[in-house]
Amino acid sequence: MQENEPLRIPAAWLSAMDVAKVVATKKFDVRRSLNGEEFELTSRGWIGQFPLNAAWLLRIDPKVPVHNIFWMLDVAYEFSTFQFWKEISTQVETLPEMFSRLATVFLGLVSDRVRRGICCGYTRVRDEMALVRGRVDIGASILSSTRSLKLMCDFEEHTTDIPDNQILLFALDLISRLNILSTDKAAIIRRVRREMLHRVTLRAFSGSECIGRPYNRLTADYRSMHRLARLFIENVGPGLNLGAHEALPFAIHFPTLFERFVAQWLRAAAPSDLEFIPKLRLAIDSTHDVEIEVDLVCRDRQTSKVLAVLDTKYKAAQKPSRSDLSQLALYSLRTGTNRAFLVYPSSSNSTFSARVGGVTIESLAFDIGARPRPDGESFLRTLIASLGRN
Repeated sequence: MQENEPLRIPAAWLSAMDVAKVVATKKFDVRRSLNGEEFELTSRGWIGQFPLNAAWLLRIDPKVPVHNIFWMLDVAYEFSTFQFWKEISTQVETLPEMFSRLATVFLGLVSDRVRRGICCGYTRVRDEMALVRGRVDIGASILSSTRSLKLMCDFEEHTTDIPDNQILLFALDLISRLNILSTDKAAIIRRVRREMLHRVTLRAFSGSECIGRPYNRLTADYRSMHRLARLFIENVGPGLNLGAHEALPFAIHFPTLFERFVAQWLRAAAPSDLEFIPKLRLAIDSTHDVEIEVDLVCRDRQTSKVLAVLDTKYKAAQKPSRSDLSQLALYSLRTGTNRAFLVYPSSSNSTFSARVGGVTIESLAFDIGARPRPDGESFLRTLIASLGRN
């Protein structure tokens, strides 16, 4: 099926359990025809592939060229630090092929690290010991003395079973169940996974746990592996909740990718006098703890004055909704600016300008469908001009 376009499926193809699973993903709007003979599925902004059951696989193709998606992922996940995308991004034409190439790069990095030896670290351990090790918990040792002569000790143990390695193993486990690798690469990933399982515990992680981690001279290569792991953890799932042999879906939520891409692109490309802050949380005076989260804030780097708020909208609407305008007006009021922008993914959206409560709201286009890659330069020039900057 095509992104954001409905697909009709004969009801006989799916059991009631299959339909319940599709509905439970919350990734589709599902309707049944009046005569009950068909189901109509529409993606809620997702692209990728989803196993409907053992017989049918649903693939959602994007409207944007796959090469552009590859470039957006590179910016959003900061892959440019190791520059692999330039060599292979122009060679991919489908989403499965794109995920396969990314998985192959990740496998190569992890396999090389396992061959050289994975990093070690210290982890806190609390255990009953016959001999003193680390710090003795006197109170706990006295309480347990009636059943044991051992002492309760708190100590640090040098081990490979640390989160840095557990993240890699979790991502390998997800990739191994995608059925997107060639036979030889699938054999390699099974071997590397087995080797790591001897020394590392398999447990689930969130994408946010893959970033902001400390690195040193000996673990600098983990940064790129963790960024790739984050991509698979956030876009493959649900992971450990399924049986070991059940196929996993892989998918990208395009509204989220578009939002992250715009923020990261602006942060990297902005002129020296401007800074862009994504996901700014602001408290609201109320009887309860209430916060609002602004997609993106543009601020003067020297004075820290907020110049504008930006809100990304991945939709083809020709004019913003009332809720969009109210939301932006609130963001502007709370940040102390009178400029706000709605950022759309295509130049085909009609230009829009309005005044809401003293706030000027305009629409801007970051054309992600432009070739050979998304047209950020035009978007940035228009934004800077609207802000009255040279």
